[in-house]
Amino acid sequence: MINKNTFKKKFPDVQEHTLSTATVLDRRKIENIVLVFVNAMETGLLNYSYNGEAITLFTSELFQSKLDEMPKGTTLSDPHTGKKCTVISDAPYIMCCEMCISVDFVGHPEAYSCTYFM
Repeated sequence: MINKNTFKKKFPDVQEHTLSTATVLDRRKIENIVLVFVNAMETGLLNYSYNGEAITLFTSELFQSKLDEMPKGTTLSDPHTGKKCTVISDAPYIMCCEMCISVDFVGHPEAYSCTYFM
């Protein structure tokens, strides 16, 4: 189970937030609520979960500052292989409950969790 300790090492400023929902919502509505919340709070989304009654979000201002360093066109290095890639997405987006970006490894576009490059 994901909790604050999951992110504490990389993002010591991690915060947990819980939002209640009056009805069961679909994924797209949940993601919209999550994005509005993190944008209003000016923080980065590390992960969220939804159980039909509440949305639990994990956010970090440090994470957001690192996201701001990855605009489209930025060159990143794979931390495991050292291979270079270029960010090709206009902005980070939610995929599998976390913020992701699309990158291109010389003709091989792929989606990665933003935390992978941090």
